[in-house]
Parts: sequence; C-alpha cells; structure tokens
Amino acid sequence: MKPKAPSKASFSTAHPAFLRWQQACASARYADCLSLAEAIAGQWGEDGLALQLLGVSHMLMGRFLDAVPVLERASALRKSDPVVWDNYGAALQNTGQWGLAARAFRRSLKLDPRAAGVWCNAATNAVQDGQPEEGLRLAARALSLDPRQPLAHVALGSAHHSVGHTEEAEAAYRAALAIDPACVPALTNLGRVLQERGDNRAACAVLEKAVALSPGSVEGNANLALALSMMGELEHSAAAYQRVLDSRPDAFFAWSGLLYCHAHDEARSPEVLFSAHRAFGEALEARSVAAPHHKNVRDPGRRLRIGFVSADLCDHPVARLIEPVWRTLDRDAFAIHAYFNRRGGDAVSARLRGYCDVWREVAGMSDDALCACVRADAVDILVDLSGHTAGNRLPVFAARPAPVQVAWIGYPGTTGLRAVDYRLVDPVAAPPGRLDAGFTEHLAYLPAMSVLERPNVLPPVASAPLLARGYVTFGSFNRLNKIGDGCLHLWARLLDGVPGARLLVGGVFGGDAERFEARLVACGLDPARVELLPRVPLAAYLEQHAGVDMLLDTFPFSSGTTANYGLWMGVPTVTLAGNSLQQRQCASRMHRAGLADFVAETEADYLRVALRWAGDGAALAVLRPVIRARMEADMAVLPMEMSAALGVRLRQMWTRWCAGEPPAVLN
Repeated sequence: MKPKAPSKASFSTAHPAFLRWQQACASARYADCLSLAEAIAGQWGEDGLALQLLGVSHMLMGRFLDAVPVLERASALRKSDPVVWDNYGAALQNTGQWGLAARAFRRSLKLDPRAAGVWCNAATNAVQDGQPEEGLRLAARALSLDPRQPLAHVALGSAHHSVGHTEEAEAAYRAALAIDPACVPALTNLGRVLQERGDNRAACAVLEKAVALSPGSVEGNANLALALSMMGELEHSAAAYQRVLDSRPDAFFAWSGLLYCHAHDEARSPEVLFSAHRAFGEALEARSVAAPHHKNVRDPGRRLRIGFVSADLCDHPVARLIEPVWRTLDRDAFAIHAYFNRRGGDAVSARLRGYCDVWREVAGMSDDALCACVRADAVDILVDLSGHTAGNRLPVFAARPAPVQVAWIGYPGTTGLRAVDYRLVDPVAAPPGRLDAGFTEHLAYLPAMSVLERPNVLPPVASAPLLARGYVTFGSFNRLNKIGDGCLHLWARLLDGVPGARLLVGGVFGGDAERFEARLVACGLDPARVELLPRVPLAAYLEQHAGVDMLLDTFPFSSGTTANYGLWMGVPTVTLAGNSLQQRQCASRMHRAGLADFVAETEADYLRVALRWAGDGAALAVLRPVIRARMEADMAVLPMEMSAALGVRLRQMWTRWCAGEPPAVLN
C-alpha cells in the first residue's frame, strides 16, 4: 500500500524544503524524499510534520521498521490529524503488527469517518490479521462511501480471496480495473488469482502490466516471479525476484523464492547452489536475535514436545507425507505441536489436527510473535516442513525459539541456516559422507526420505500400453519448471533411439502449451510425437498413467511425489542421480521399491537404462502389477518403521542437547 503524503496542517508546509519533498514524491524519487526528510527532521527536531515526512519517506523506501517509531512520535504530536494516524497504521500493518494497526486506523476514522481510503486500508489490514469477515464489512463501508474507489474493490477481493472465494475475488479485482485500468494492487492480486488457477501465461500478462506501471512493486514483482518460475522461465523469474530484493533487501521471502528458482537451474552446480543458500542464511541470521537461553527441562527421557511448522498442512503433498508418521508416532514419548502458516484449512487440515496435542494457525503472527508462541509452548524440537517454498517461516528458525531445530520434507536442500541443527535424509538420497558439504545442517538418517501412503482413490493398475499399441510411450508428470532444456535434449536423443516411441507430458495448462511446444522444437523434439495433457484432479491424474509405459525423470530437480504416484500405478521412473539432494530424491524412491535398475549416474547411463527397458516390453509389462504389490507391502510396514526411526533420531538429538553436546551426524 502506498502511503499518503501528510496533510498541510502546520507552518512548515510553506517551507521550500517541504515543497521540494512534495515534488520528489510526485516524481517517485523516493531516495531524495528520504534525504530531504532527514534534513528537515534534523532542522525542526520534534516537529510533528517533520517527523511525519520522515516516517512516510521511510515507508516509500520500504523501510517500515524504521518508519514505525518515527510515526508513533508524529502521531503523539499530531493527535488530531487523521492522515498521520493512517500513515502510522500503514507502517504497523507492513511490519505485521495488525492489531496495533487496526487501532491506528480506527483513530484515523474517528477523526474523519468519511475517508474511504482509510476504510480500505483497515479492510486490508483485517484480512491480513486473519479476519476476513471484518475485512468484508470494512470494504463494504468503503464502497458505500465511494463506489468508484478502486482500492475498496481490491480490499473486497482480498477478503474473498483469503477464504478461497476465488471467483468473487476475481470479479472484485476486475471491477477495480474497470474503474482504473492502471490500479496496480488490482492487477497484482488478479495476477495471483490467475497463477493459483494454473493459468501462468495469463497471470504474467497481467503482472507484467503491474510491474510496468510500478517497477518497484514488491508484491507485483514477487507474484510475477512465481508465475514465471512455474512456466520454467527461470532467468526471467530470477530477475523479478532480484528486483524485489533491490527494493527490499530484507524481503527474505523473495530471497527464498530466488533460491527455489536456482534449485531448478541446470547451470548451477551443487557448490554454487550451496553458497547461495549460505549467503541467505548469513544475512538472515545477522538480523535475527537468537533466544539467549532455553528454559526447557534437560531430562533425556521425558516426553518431548515436537513442533512442526508448515503452510502445507492441508490438501498438499507435504500433508500426505507427514500424516502416516504423525498417525504412528509414539504419543507416550512425543507430543505433536502444529504451527499451520496458512489462513483457513480444509478437510485434510481437520484430519491432521486430530493427531495433534496443540494446533495453532499462525499465518497472522509476526515472526517475533511466533517465536514467543513457540517458546511459551516450551517446544523442545522444532521441525521445518517448508524450506524455501512458499509460506516458510525461516526467519523464526533463525531466531532459534527451540533448543533443537530440524529440517525435513518440503524442500530437498539446505535451509542455509546454522540455527537449524539437523536435516533428515536417507542413505540413498544423501550417501553418507558424499553430500555433507552441501548442508549447513548435520545429516540425520531415516530408512526413507518420507512416506506417501496409498491414495484414497486408487485406480487399478492398467496393462502396459505398449502391448496394445506396439510402441513405447514415455511420460512425465513433473511441473514444467522442472523440465529444463537439458532434459528435453536428452529426451530427444532417447526418442531418436526408439523408433515409433512417443512422449506424454501431463499437467500442461492451455496457456503454457504454445511456449512449451516451441521449446520442444528448439530442443530437437518432434511435437507430433509428443502429447500434452492438461492438469486434472488427482483421480484423473492417476488414471493418466494407464497411457504410460515408463516415466522419465527431470534433473537437477528430480521427482518426488510424482515418482511415488507413478509407483502406485505400477509405472517406474528412469532417474538421473547426481550430487545434490534434489537430484537424488527419486533415486531414493526407486531403490525403496526394488527398482535400482532404473537409477542412472550419468546422462549416457540414463539413455542406456531407458533404451534397455524400452527394448524389453515383456519385462516392463510384467513389472506393473509387481510394483503395485510392493507398494502395498511396503505401506504395511513403512509408516511404523519411519515413525520409530524418527523417534530414535529425535531422542538422540535431544540427549545431545541435554548433555551440552553440539549437533553431530546421526546414522
């Protein structure tokens, strides 16, 4: 939200420096605004308007933490000015202090109840504070005062969006744009709705317009970066994330997005990728104040409180991976505390909540508040299930609210934080001693990386399509941003070596198809031999495996959940195992299923493995029901095996802390 310039209520509004400040603000020369405001504040001392100018200037530069104390003093000096209270509320809002912001907005509205813009700000603040109904009420009040106020429609859309009413949200954003086609918040939010729907191409068109209108827009650039990343436009995505960081160096969510983007980049070696993660960790930890002392009772044998932090405890792959472990974990030894960083939940969230001793929805909490909550709950071991994916709370982990901290599923790589003590892995995904230098954490080993239990709706295993078709069909159901040009070139060589073979690529949204087909041609693939399938619900997605003989893995970011779903449908994945966790996660799943013959160590080996199995259709056909049977048998034992092993590792970690010993590799 762009702060409003202060009202001209004091003698200093006629001062030439004030006029120069206004001119700089109107020209978007915000660095000049700050320099001028600092000089004015230096000359006029504790004058309320001088401080107001300084606070607004900090906000224009994205320095909201600096703005808060300045505007607090300004509001104390200009108690009857509704604009200064609105400015103060905006600063508080942008630092996550939504309760205090609401009070400031109420003070502003008491002074000027017909200020539709302030009602809009209050509505947006309420949504961010997890009060969508209040947001709807406040937005409706703004619209009643000024139906032609675009930001009132944006606030209404945000309230709808926060509770999953995407159609209503889209309608509200489009209503704002009908009034003002250049309304950047409406464009930004509309782009996010389109991106969440999977229409990344349409989202980019909208978001590119937003960024053209406001090049420094943090939210616009961040949303554009995400949409570009999902389409595999890694270079352009990284540039958009970098624009966010140029504007807001403390926007660690954007830095995480940039690292997630880099993790898909074929050009970045594991060493370069680690250095980038470590730079993130150093910067974040430099601004974090770690808890000076943990008061947890140092008793190695007592029942431990294990906290899990994630935005994905809902209908999401992370939830499917954690549920079997929570269900079978020894509850006499461990209490489960969940910190769900998403507004609202679903049926999966409700089911997961039933496994927990404590369930907290923390999306509305600032990092400091969440740290205080974890400490108040006396959590012994805090587990991150997000890494650098959306909705992570890594700034909380940097402040070390728990004595022992662990990274696990959600992101196949290091957090980059020294404050995270351990990373849970398995011996195939991270061969002992081979990948240790790529982690700030100490590796702790489990029997498998994770457990993906039997899907609730599981179609029967179909016979191999090659038996009826007379040719092999390769397939990929990976996200398009995992399919780099290196993958496509290798797949082109594979198809050249298997006459008549075809390639099926799933999960392609209509708007992405044209660009992807162009990439196929550029990488030597004949589009006539490639079939693109749309994104569909889970049951239909599983049924699509009936048309695939063998899945082809991506690199350097290999298959995880997609490989597991393939196994449940009796379809193996040819994978290229490398020297990073994100490239070895599929190899782990193939080994667990007794399919080590599908794991390659070089690109030449990848071709050899795929060609060998493509040439032995009978063996490939026989394997399909065998794989399903192995998955069924493994699920009878793996959840208990995993939860028992997790319990052992957690107890080892805790015992070391109780004894004052530093973290160490646990295998």
